[in-house]
Amino acid sequence: MAGLPPGRWLGRGLAALGLTEGAEVSERQMELLFGMLRHPDADRIERDLLDDGADPATARLATVLGQPIEEIEARKQTPLLALDFTFRPQASLIVLWALGDARTHGCSACASKR
Repeated sequence: MAGLPPGRWLGRGLAALGLTEGAEVSERQMELLFGMLRHPDADRIERDLLDDGADPATARLATVLGQPIEEIEARKQTPLLALDFTFRPQASLIVLWALGDARTHGCSACASKR
């Protein structure tokens, strides 16, 4: 629109996209990012890849941001039911151990190994 100042890049994700904070945002960059979910500099990146010999499909795929939902769903883990059992002696045996002498300790230790 006429009369509006140009937009500027801001935010924590700029480094991941190779953008400079405060740099001017072009209309084409906005269209690529928000309209097509592609890298704001997709045109340049695609052109560079094609110049390096990449095929067009690979060059275009390199500029797509995000992941298809199918890929995200495939990585989800299926929950499993697991049971954990802890075996311990009856309370009366614990009291016997606590109040017993060395001979009683030996007998109860021997019995618990069986």
